[in-house]
Amino acid sequence: MKIALAFFGLPRCSRVTFDSIRRNLIEPLAGWGELHVFYHFMQQDHVRNSSSGEDHALSPDNYTPFLQFQGVTEPPEGILPRSPLVELAKFGDAWGDGFQSLRNLMLQLHSVHEVHQMAKACEPDAYVFARPDLLYHDAVRRSEIERAAAEPKALLVPGWQWWHGGYNDRFAICGRIAANAYAQRKYVALPYCRKMTHPLHSERLLRAIANGERLDVQPIPLRASRVRVTGAIEPEIFTRSGKKDPPGP
Repeated sequence: MKIALAFFGLPRCSRVTFDSIRRNLIEPLAGWGELHVFYHFMQQDHVRNSSSGEDHALSPDNYTPFLQFQGVTEPPEGILPRSPLVELAKFGDAWGDGFQSLRNLMLQLHSVHEVHQMAKACEPDAYVFARPDLLYHDAVRRSEIERAAAEPKALLVPGWQWWHGGYNDRFAICGRIAANAYAQRKYVALPYCRKMTHPLHSERLLRAIANGERLDVQPIPLRASRVRVTGAIEPEIFTRSGKKDPPGP
């Protein structure tokens, strides 16, 4: 198998997360086929997020473990003016934090799109999309990768944090067709809100595009916790509804 491991978003605290990434993602995947690792990250020196309570400097050291792989960093200032953020804000603020989480979601969706553009050039059989700011408690399983390689429409997502009936958007194993749909969400966000007439929500958006593309969705037991800039590990509710779990990115 040819496997693409694609990191997206922001590496908040790699001194805490990267060892779990190495043990639970990189090493198993490298043992099952030809592994290609890519990243697209936001280039920032500070993190401000009222939902998570973060307002801290972001050390360049957080990017260092990923520099061995193929990838790019991009400052958010050039991304947001090209996004439909202003139009999306007209539909409301799902997180109630002055649109900060909506802004972060636009950056995340851009990052997913860009890393997919890099990864698909190697024509992988299966894709793994992963956030770098998660502490991974479980390893990926070979059967999941083999299913994605065999079924182009397979979308395997963690079976928890299905907030408001959506699908967990922090991690995914995808077949080729599913990967393309997963990566195109930034283009679907505004049409989705116009159709549904309610605020954009990341998990609901993922479910909508999965349904629209008739993807074969399967929950997987992999668990991971968000790690903040300070190294604090967020308590997670590893249930499907995740009703007590803060919805912010």
